[in-house]
Amino acid sequence: ASHIVGLAQDDYDLEGKRLDGTCDEHVDANEYMITVDKTSGAGLGIDVHFEGDMLRIDGITNGLLGDWNASHPDEQVQEGDCIVEVNSARGHAGRLVWECRRNQLLELKLRRVPRGADQALEDVAP
Repeated sequence: ASHIVGLAQDDYDLEGKRLDGTCDEHVDANEYMITVDKTSGAGLGIDVHFEGDMLRIDGITNGLLGDWNASHPDEQVQEGDCIVEVNSARGHAGRLVWECRRNQLLELKLRRVPRGADQALEDVAP
């Protein structure tokens, strides 16, 4: 069974609200779609953090997204991108994880956060 590694809710308060501003809806970023197939038994190969209704990609290891990047050099998924939708499902990050685990064919909508936007938000955090 495929799995996502590195899932953590450290970035949230008890009500599930973000403690910092990365990947929030107000960030003006590009969204793009990719499709990956888990029928080979390979995992996604990503480290993620829960971001409310998104999953922020903190690392890409060996797996389907690494394979995607190798075969799509002009459309690579990058660390810092956020998964915002899985197979048309949106909402809480936990739902996105569930969709990734239960389905073999994954249509992922990702949001690219502009370079420096996450750092700028960290610089103003208390």
